[in-house]
Amino acid sequence: MRFWPALSLTLAGLVTIMAAEPVTGWVSIFDPQGNSPRFTGTTATTDAPVTTDAHQDCLVASFPVVTLSDGESLTLSGTVSLDVSMASTNFRVGLFSGSIPQQDVGNPFVGLYSEAATTGPSSLKYGDGTHASHAFGGGTELQRGFLSSGGAVSPNTPVTFTLTIARDGNTLDVSSSYTDGGSYNTSGSVNNLPILNTAPGFAFSFNTAGFLLAGSLNGDRASFSNITVTSTGSDPDTDRDGMPDSYEDAND
Repeated sequence: MRFWPALSLTLAGLVTIMAAEPVTGWVSIFDPQGNSPRFTGTTATTDAPVTTDAHQDCLVASFPVVTLSDGESLTLSGTVSLDVSMASTNFRVGLFSGSIPQQDVGNPFVGLYSEAATTGPSSLKYGDGTHASHAFGGGTELQRGFLSSGGAVSPNTPVTFTLTIARDGNTLDVSSSYTDGGSYNTSGSVNNLPILNTAPGFAFSFNTAGFLLAGSLNGDRASFSNITVTSTGSDPDTDRDGMPDSYEDAND
């Protein structure tokens, strides 16, 4: 299912396109406890998966590949509620490029991830695909103190998260936020990140969303909702009638 794109004219006569896509088809690629089942009911097939464990777990899902051209961005967003306190940096959100996920197979996912800053600051990191077990390891710390401490989050508190990656030439602008809509708020950004220098072989393509529920959480359930990826780009509007050329060509 794809939502209708939102269109807006720019001064250059281009149309900015925002395409929002629910992320479904979740797979548990790391769970040393070997829980069965890994998800409640059929929630793994939706954009609102509910796990049966929140301790040393990594879940990922594929979406249609997005390759960022200069000026384009990709955002992963959603809400999570844990049955335990969200403390330290034990909940992490990432966008990766990888193969089709399989249960208990730590595929070589390559990408960026942010850590929810609760009782202390957190970092922006690059996962280089070398971690044997899951996507959130074996990489490089790109920005220490990326997010400042937002304070502890009580059990069963919905936290809304975002991670946005935008291409700026051969660098990246990255931002992330976590909030409960009340007392817990933390956000940060870094511009002109020379990702190609610090992460050789990195490409500007993404097809996988992922979450890590780290070992210190010791929880039994993580409930997600409204997990979405939103990509923005531009499409020429030669006759400046408010409709992009690609749409007009497809509907002549």
